[in-house]
Amino acid sequence: MVGATVGFAAAASFPEPFTSNTAVVVGNGAATSDSSAAAEVLSALKEAASKKSVSGKTTLSGEGDKFQFKKSSTLFHMGDTISSFYSQIDDGELPTLLKDETYSDTNHDEFDYTQKITIDSGVQLTMFEDSDYKEDEPTVGFRIPAGKTVLTYTLDFSDKPTMSNMENTDITIMGKDYYILDVSSTNDKITLLDSADTTLLAEGESKTITLGDKSYEVSIEFINSNEVKLKINGDITKSISEGGTYKLKSGEYVGIKDILYSSKDTGVSKVEFSIGSGKLVLEDGNDVEMNDETIDGLTVGITNSSNKLDKITLTWNADDDLFITEDQEIEMPGFKTVKLIFTGLNYPAEEEIKVEVDSDYAKLENFPTIDSVYEIPLLYTNGSAYTLIGKDSDKMLLTSGGNSITFNASKHEMFIASYDDGDDGESYILKAGSFGDTDGVNKTTIYERKGDSWDSVETVQENDTIELGNVELKIGAINKRQKTVVIYNNSAETNFYELFSKEGLKIYLP
Repeated sequence: MVGATVGFAAAASFPEPFTSNTAVVVGNGAATSDSSAAAEVLSALKEAASKKSVSGKTTLSGEGDKFQFKKSSTLFHMGDTISSFYSQIDDGELPTLLKDETYSDTNHDEFDYTQKITIDSGVQLTMFEDSDYKEDEPTVGFRIPAGKTVLTYTLDFSDKPTMSNMENTDITIMGKDYYILDVSSTNDKITLLDSADTTLLAEGESKTITLGDKSYEVSIEFINSNEVKLKINGDITKSISEGGTYKLKSGEYVGIKDILYSSKDTGVSKVEFSIGSGKLVLEDGNDVEMNDETIDGLTVGITNSSNKLDKITLTWNADDDLFITEDQEIEMPGFKTVKLIFTGLNYPAEEEIKVEVDSDYAKLENFPTIDSVYEIPLLYTNGSAYTLIGKDSDKMLLTSGGNSITFNASKHEMFIASYDDGDDGESYILKAGSFGDTDGVNKTTIYERKGDSWDSVETVQENDTIELGNVELKIGAINKRQKTVVIYNNSAETNFYELFSKEGLKIYLP
């Protein structure tokens, strides 16, 4: 069976899905012109398949936590949702990003908390066509409409810290360190400063701060009890007070955690500052604010009981339509700690399934089943609409959604008997012929298409049973004059309306 795997990382990663074998069948009564849309979809699939090796991409590259959404016995397939594999992930999947942490308040009391991410049930792998992504081009990936939830992050305290004791302390959220500038239990509001790189600087000295591939030479230009001006790489900031931030030319922010001013001539004033993403405001029911700008689509939830903090949630809703494809990834806004990436198609095996439409009928050309490669006629057209199943009125394909069929050799060319237990499937191309009787008992022969010929399976009479692989059939009434035979499925897993290729592609027959 052709399948897929899915992943997550910090910034996270995604799936390896789908099948290289795909057919699109236009239903009974559809206009002939509908076949052009089907052909367009098939063309897109073929183009995608041509870009991939048989093995596909099954690893996630890059630094940081990584997690693939897969199970040892179950791959990720087209139509699956991520939540059907994992309803939530925590430190077991992302041990750094979602690590269980301990918080210490101003009284040095410690409080344990856990972190988890819950993927919304609507995040589903599909084929879509959306002009906001690519004009007139079907795409395999994840399309998340504007307003729909992507995921929810939850920070949950086991023991509840008193909110009034949380100011001027540090907390780790999704692997990043933040300094708590201000807390209001009345408004359920917490103000944070990115403190990933914190430095204590004395007046008169200079320090070089390295952040990634960027370096900052910092000194104090002016300081008093309320505010400070810093000289950073030769540029002088505006006056910044405690808890204030200033945007640097590099795009980073300098934030002031504490001003330690000494008015004595013999004293040395100091400032504690950090360089990072800046200031975040988390207020219950509102979108996150970063450096006084609203982060649309990232909504805060703060649960507070009697001035004690229970939990913080961040719900990521798509502000605009979001697309996760081989060419496009998405990243959690504001915090930028979680990234969702679709790594492409995976082909453990390949088949070519071709739908052909001519002036008379649509067919699956050279369709590979478990025992044969043969043409499967699907729908006959009179030029303006599809009117019957098969290639002509005397060469019909017999299908049924029920537990029995009545095969008529005068008008039916074949029927498909399939086995489907939800995990495995197989199909056989069959027909009945050679109607006659022996000692007054009506009989017929069941034939299977094998290679280039119809091979006899068994000559049967009423109440006989036949097994082909896992398919189980039971013979009903036979009429030798009318050349008809009733055939029942003899197991719940046997049906007459599905068609499986040798490698496991499932097609619902019209």
